[in-house]
Amino acid sequence: AVRKAERDPKRLSAFAHSAEALALTDDALALFEASAAAGNVEALAGAGRAALAGGRLSRAIELFAQYFDAGGRSFVARHAYGDALSGAQRRDAALRQYAFALEGARAEPAAAESLRVRVLCLIRLGRIAEAKPLIREALSARAGDTALRADIASALIDAKQLNLAERVLNSGT
Repeated sequence: AVRKAERDPKRLSAFAHSAEALALTDDALALFEASAAAGNVEALAGAGRAALAGGRLSRAIELFAQYFDAGGRSFVARHAYGDALSGAQRRDAALRQYAFALEGARAEPAAAESLRVRVLCLIRLGRIAEAKPLIREALSARAGDTALRADIASALIDAKQLNLAERVLNSGT
C-alpha cells in the first residue's frame, strides 16, 4: 500500500499520521517527509512533530522553519516549534514562537487544540496568573484526558510552579 502511495501526498500523509499515532517516530518522519517532497506543505509540520517526538531537535527546527517559510499557519505547529527551540536551548526564539502560537490559538478559540495551546503557551511565557483559569477550564472540559493533565503539569514544573503542578496532577485544578 505504501508503494502505491509514493506519489500521492495525501495517502502518504495518512500513513504518516497512523505511524505517528502508534509512536513510530522514524516511520512517521520518513512518511511525512515523503509527503512533503510530493508537494504537501502541511506534511512539513507533521515531519517536525515526528522529529521532535524522536528527539531530533535540529531536524525538527529545520522542518518547522521550512513549514512556516512555505506559508504554514498552524498554531499547534508554532507551539511545537517553540518546544523544539526550547529543547535546543534557544529560549528567546522559543518565546517568540509561543507568543505567535498563543495569538493564533486565540484567533481560533473553537479549534480543537486551541485551549490546550493557549494554556501551555501562557505557562511557557511565564503568565501563570493568566493561565490559571484556563487550566481549570481545560481540565474541566477534558476531565479524562491524562495526556493533557501531564502536559500542563510538565509545563508548570518547567516554570518552577511545583505546587500548582502537584494540584493539577492530584486534583485537576
